Amino acid sequence: MIPKEVIKIIKKLQANGFIGLIAGGAVRDLVLGREINDYDIVSNAEYHDLIKIFSKVVPYALEYGVSLIIENNKSYEITLFRKDFEYSDGRRPKYIEKSTPKEDAMRRDFTINALYYDPIGKKIIDYIGGKKDLEDKLIRFVGIPTERINEDNLRLLRAIRIKNQLNFSYENETLKAIIDHSDLIKKVSNARVGQEMAKILLSKNRSQAIKELSSFGILKYIMPEITRLKGLKQPDIFHQEGDVLTHTFLALSQIDDYENLYVILATLFHDSGKLEAITYPRNENDRIRFNDHAYYSASIANQVMTRFNYSKVIRQSTIWLIKNHMSWFQIFEMSQAKKQKMFNHPLFSDLIKLAYYDAMGTYPQNIDHVVELQQLYQKEYRPLPKKLLTGKDLVELGIDKKMIGKVLEKIYNLQINGKIRSKKEALKKVSQLLINR
Repeated sequence: MIPKEVIKIIKKLQANGFIGLIAGGAVRDLVLGREINDYDIVSNAEYHDLIKIFSKVVPYALEYGVSLIIENNKSYEITLFRKDFEYSDGRRPKYIEKSTPKEDAMRRDFTINALYYDPIGKKIIDYIGGKKDLEDKLIRFVGIPTERINEDNLRLLRAIRIKNQLNFSYENETLKAIIDHSDLIKKVSNARVGQEMAKILLSKNRSQAIKELSSFGILKYIMPEITRLKGLKQPDIFHQEGDVLTHTFLALSQIDDYENLYVILATLFHDSGKLEAITYPRNENDRIRFNDHAYYSASIANQVMTRFNYSKVIRQSTIWLIKNHMSWFQIFEMSQAKKQKMFNHPLFSDLIKLAYYDAMGTYPQNIDHVVELQQLYQKEYRPLPKKLLTGKDLVELGIDKKMIGKVLEKIYNLQINGKIRSKKEALKKVSQLLINR
């Protein structure tokens, strides 16, 4: 349902003799019956017209014909029908001119995003065949593909994202232009690439999209850390599916539709450090090994996420999952204290999911250990108890400050293991530890 504020804005525009329409992806998704998050309003009303019609107007980006209308404490973008000129930076026009709706449609990226909708007259306006391309499930650049890509190089990624989000196909000339101009993605800022990549990774067809980025020659410019995994052999005893890149693509294909971004990133990068970790067989009884690859992979993931300007929370969560994606095998042999600390980590359930995606990305698929881990967790998990002692307690006992951390950890481990149940017992144990030093 179109928000009442959007209807109100368009009604006011039309009542005052101006054109008011919904444009872009919102119209596309309206036709497809998809959820709509943002509504872009377009009009032939300029800023000086808008301030006469609406009580709250913000001159947001007038150099591009964009204003904000405030209705019920919500802001709505309203953009002037425009023609763009001289895209010198591969992102923005140097200047614009007011245009007709048809001319405005010609500056847009894809035909399916160049549709307009009049919610008052309840009609779709299509100047360039976007509705037909929706019916045919085609991604097609508006006009000459090369010109659209040169105007905004990020459209290389947007084409792949939208195609895979909608499960469409590429129109032939559009596909050729993407492949022929793949190197232009180098001109786009890392932050913009990172934003678009996050959208791609959060879409259901993420695995296919990443494969296309690779085969079209784009991934090597934005994530060379992943494309270099092609051809990197793995031991057949564990990975009959093929090289590390093949395994990565397969693991991505197993991820739940609505998975968290940090779990997806952990799946993408979990083996990215195998090139640094690889050791080759020393004799006929040996095999390829990747000792400590989790450490290298976490470091590489951090570099990429930092480059893409991802948040600290996303980076830290991803890094923890990657660092521990091999250590979960050791949980079955861990002490009760160490095991419970792992079980109580806020990301442990995500670690189980990563283990599942990793196992499902191998051939032959074997998730027995993952099932055992889940069963162990359900059987043995219990909340960590509140610590019986604090650093202040040990200071009062006269313990050297350099020893406090180690003593507290030892006492807490004994508490988790059920060996100590009261503060009195904890203090007694501290005294014994000091005597036995």
